[in-house]
Amino acid sequence: VLFTSCQNKKRNYYDGFDMSGHANVDDYGKDIVCASVSGAFYVAYLALCNTAGRDTIRQIIEGGHARVEIQYPSERTDAIVDGFLELLHGIKEDYPEAISIKGDFNHEERL
Repeated sequence: VLFTSCQNKKRNYYDGFDMSGHANVDDYGKDIVCASVSGAFYVAYLALCNTAGRDTIRQIIEGGHARVEIQYPSERTDAIVDGFLELLHGIKEDYPEAISIKGDFNHEERL
């Protein structure tokens, strides 16, 4: 199961998000869920860099784990993380057994 987690620690804003695992929908390199989530992860990272400044956003990739840390979270960075989470929830609707989302503090409010 592909696992995504969001952290909400600083001033009630997301201060980062993690991704690890494999969706196991298809073979490695052919898995559309992993490709979709990985693409969304990278787009969210780039959007955060463009919004908050590359020097305030840190991306860590080690093996099957990736993390983005937001040094100065704000409403603007939260909007990007919320967009990332909306996309993940859309993917999860089509592949509910392939992805797990934890720490999505705002999702219930959006429903």
